[in-house]
Amino acid sequence: MRRGYGATNRGDIEEAVDALAAPDCEFIPAGLLPGVEEVYRGPEGFRRLLNLLWETFDNPRLEVYDLVDAGDQVLATVTNLAGES
Repeated sequence: MRRGYGATNRGDIEEAVDALAAPDCEFIPAGLLPGVEEVYRGPEGFRRLLNLLWETFDNPRLEVYDLVDAGDQVLATVTNLAGES
């Protein structure tokens, strides 16, 4: 998880997708980011989302607040999407 978020912060979209996007992953936006409205599903959806973040913001950063081991899954709380739009 940390490798994937680090790759995201470096703009290495392919490494981030490889590290973070399971085939059945889903990102459901909270409506706080401009242009992020659809539900992003699977690795291709996650790739579109990350590309959108890098197109919208200068140097976006995702900071891991907490990682919780949930057996074969990990719950990640991510905060501080920073950057200038």
